[in-house]
Amino acid sequence: MELADRVYVVLDEFDVGRMNPDWAALAGAHKVYRISNFNSLEELGTVAADVLSRGGTVDRVISFTEFSQFGAGYLDLLLRPGAADPFDHVSIRDKRLMKERVAAAGVPAARFRSVSHPVDAEEIASIAADLAFPVVLKPAVGFSTMNTVRVDEPGDLESAVRETAVAPEIRAPQLMVEEFVRGRELHIDALWRNGAEQMFLVSSYEQPRLAVIERWRAGERDLMVDGSTLIPEEDAAGLYGRARELQRLVNAALRIDGGATHLEVFEQTDGTLVFSEIGTRFPGAWGPDLLTQYAGYSAWEALALVSTGHPVKPMERTHRHLSSFDLKAPGPGRITAVPSDSEFAAVDGVLKWTRIRSAGDVITFDHPSEWCVFVTVGADSAEELRETLARVRRELRIEVDGNAAADRATAA
Repeated sequence: MELADRVYVVLDEFDVGRMNPDWAALAGAHKVYRISNFNSLEELGTVAADVLSRGGTVDRVISFTEFSQFGAGYLDLLLRPGAADPFDHVSIRDKRLMKERVAAAGVPAARFRSVSHPVDAEEIASIAADLAFPVVLKPAVGFSTMNTVRVDEPGDLESAVRETAVAPEIRAPQLMVEEFVRGRELHIDALWRNGAEQMFLVSSYEQPRLAVIERWRAGERDLMVDGSTLIPEEDAAGLYGRARELQRLVNAALRIDGGATHLEVFEQTDGTLVFSEIGTRFPGAWGPDLLTQYAGYSAWEALALVSTGHPVKPMERTHRHLSSFDLKAPGPGRITAVPSDSEFAAVDGVLKWTRIRSAGDVITFDHPSEWCVFVTVGADSAEELRETLARVRRELRIEVDGNAAADRATAA
């Protein structure tokens, strides 16, 4: 609010009920609107009309999560007519249109097919004959790897489609099937100002997100590690060069020139980077904590700067090697104990922790993105970082009463 002449804030019921808004800070906004959800065209339309009727001129509409991106795109069309292609915001969320646009720009991407809703058996057979297996079945506008499954054999595709029940957090039922890409899964997090790079960070997932899900489904939760490790540019100049070239093509194809991007790619054995997907936002989960340690100050401050047209302040990471991860519960049930702040602080190498759940909360293990505590660690060498990660996971444990899960299953 100090960086812009006027700030209008739109909050939905989830923001108000679950995200603990700082109402004292929001009092400094020009106006705060409250709506039921960002899928309501009626409510968004009335917000836009009110802004315009009060003489407001909007330079930028900023969305922080997937939940609000379609709504933010609609507001952008209403408040800045002619400034964007009507499909620009759709191509950032619908992975089919996204992949079509980046592939047309020469970016390597997996082949895919759309799946009709309701299910068409002949179409499924056509898809099975057209794509190379294994394939990945997922929602066209999904996130957090929800409702995502690998299908190994063509004969299993129809049953996998019919058995997919899209999570309520995902409103659209459309599915897509894409060829499975092997390789190390990376995410590239960047900030942009008028098309110019302000921050560019390549990180590697400890395990591919789909592998995390498969181990979760198989009950191998003791083998699940869910986090990201920074790849220092000074150790991987070639990788960073390829990543920047791919991102340049993606940004041009999707007309991205400002704000944050979270790009996911697969690095194949020959070094080729294959596009997976992109979001015009910071990474979720532990991502902002990792970026904050990379910058040396709040990543949200850096995002506020570029979102209002200002350059970011100089960045200086706190440690040469950084990693963030979710400290997971050992299984479903009611959480009985989470390490205290003093216990986190006492473990050498721990830089930050962000609590998502506390003692008394119930973990269902309905999906692997049921976060508990995000932990960020730092070290001076890659070997020391690996040792620190193992030690932190060994010394900091979440305890769960499994009887709560059994009671829940019985009630169901």
